Amino acid sequence: MRTIINKIQLSILVISLASTVAFAQTTTPKDSMKVDTIKTQKVAAKMDTVKTKSDSTKTKMAIKLDSTKAKVAAKIDTVKKDVKVAVDKAVDKITPSKPTEVAKINTPNGGVTLTADPTSDAVFHKGSLVIGAGIVYQKDLLPIMLVGEYGIGRNIGVEVRTWYGSKTTDGVKYRDGLFGVGLNYHFTGDIRSSSNKFDAYVGGLYGKVLDDTGSAFYAQAGARYFFVSRLGIFGNFNIGLIGNRGTNLAVGLAYSLF
Repeated sequence: MRTIINKIQLSILVISLASTVAFAQTTTPKDSMKVDTIKTQKVAAKMDTVKTKSDSTKTKMAIKLDSTKAKVAAKIDTVKKDVKVAVDKAVDKITPSKPTEVAKINTPNGGVTLTADPTSDAVFHKGSLVIGAGIVYQKDLLPIMLVGEYGIGRNIGVEVRTWYGSKTTDGVKYRDGLFGVGLNYHFTGDIRSSSNKFDAYVGGLYGKVLDDTGSAFYAQAGARYFFVSRLGIFGNFNIGLIGNRGTNLAVGLAYSLF
């Protein structure tokens, strides 16, 4: 009898143990999955917060960058305007283009002021284009020279000048040539009568020496005299300052296209 009771107790113990194990197997994974889900949600929430802050920071940086670009662009525009105003003032001071008062006449009905436009009465003025050809006395040579000058202001002209010549003496060939650009100041930019045909100027000339000896810079002075309508003569004296080019004298014919 005792043996039967022991067997029954053992069976009950086995059944209880099996039930506990089964319950543990059915409940533990669910609880674990629930905990993992909560952790995942918290991590996702933190990531969303970080992303939101990052997006906000990027937006603020983009706004600041756009604001900085706008300020820089506005500053550049302001500087450009200031430079343009300064240049215009300098050009107006050197080459004024406004009509200049030349006389006042008093009448019973009031005063009358007579003005003259310097750009239309000057021998050389803004928009003038003068071309010329002649010879240059340089190193016992007589190179052929071509020159053209354009008026960029009331008194200011930009010129392109070139000359070339060669000769052979005792089997030795001598040559001289230059291609250069110059800037001249004309004294005839003031009020002039239409009968005045004299155009004097001073300036500088920089160019490339064509005999492979480098560059040269000249100070120059010259004058033109238009004796027949647009046709005239010119003389130009150059003093070599850089390049050991010495001095030269050029003479020739000039023609004013406009």
